[in-house]
Amino acid sequence: MNNYTGDPVVIPDAICIFEEDVGILWRKRDPDSGRTVSTRSQRLVITSISTLGNYDYQFNWIFSQDASIQLEVKLTGIVQNIFVANQTGEPSPPPPYNTKMSSNVNAPYHQHFFAARIDAEIDGNKNNVATLDVKPLRGK
Repeated sequence: MNNYTGDPVVIPDAICIFEEDVGILWRKRDPDSGRTVSTRSQRLVITSISTLGNYDYQFNWIFSQDASIQLEVKLTGIVQNIFVANQTGEPSPPPPYNTKMSSNVNAPYHQHFFAARIDAEIDGNKNNVATLDVKPLRGK
């Protein structure tokens, strides 16, 4: 990751990388021979989880076989409560845009916004892509 000036910072064991099966990519049945051929769909997922305040943020970068890249963000946490009372200590009417949790305690509504940028040349411009086609042996 990077620090506040943009310089790289190494965090050991900060990500999880795994391949995920997501069902059938394609399937074809030959009606004459009755033979069916199918290929499973796989995707590469790179995950990191960060705890900030009362939330855990999970970022999943998903690389699919069609060369698409998707960012999936998941949040878990607890509501952040605010105390609401007037100067006499008596209950005040709830402020707008809140959920009343209990007497004099509310949880404000809020949103989370995320922006991401991918630097495809993070290791320079010598990146490459390889494709492997699996073909049956002749006569089999």
